Amino acid sequence: MAFRVSVHRREDDAFLNAPPAGGLGEDLDAWLDEAQQRTLYSAPLGADGTMHAFWCTPAQRLGWRQLAAIYGHGLQASGDQLVELLIELDHLEQAWTSDPTLTVARAETPPDADSATRVEVGRAHLTERAGVLRSAISIAIEAEAVLTIS
Repeated sequence: MAFRVSVHRREDDAFLNAPPAGGLGEDLDAWLDEAQQRTLYSAPLGADGTMHAFWCTPAQRLGWRQLAAIYGHGLQASGDQLVELLIELDHLEQAWTSDPTLTVARAETPPDADSATRVEVGRAHLTERAGVLRSAISIAIEAEAVLTIS
């Protein structure tokens, strides 16, 4: 499983939360096309294990309620919640930099690379994904829209 972040206008909530019954066929294809057109932003955020270990677990430990909720319940945020989410994200990025237990050695790092290089590549990946969330938050604030992580 992987997590995605998306942004849509509040008035599109009802449509986006009600795909056609039956699950397959032309109705679903049409709905998916329309849903894509109504989505202001959509991007992958992280793999299941990465989100759990490096986003939600530290957030839960440090009391950041929105980031902590992602793994178990997903997240939907708008208005002032987006500003709070941005603050939590800032703190999380600081934690990735300062806490050596919050690093990940990326699989694509050459196996003969030293551990410091593997950790740095891991941090770069986490920072890149944080940038994706930061972009989504910015778009949601500007458009007065809803941000969803699922």
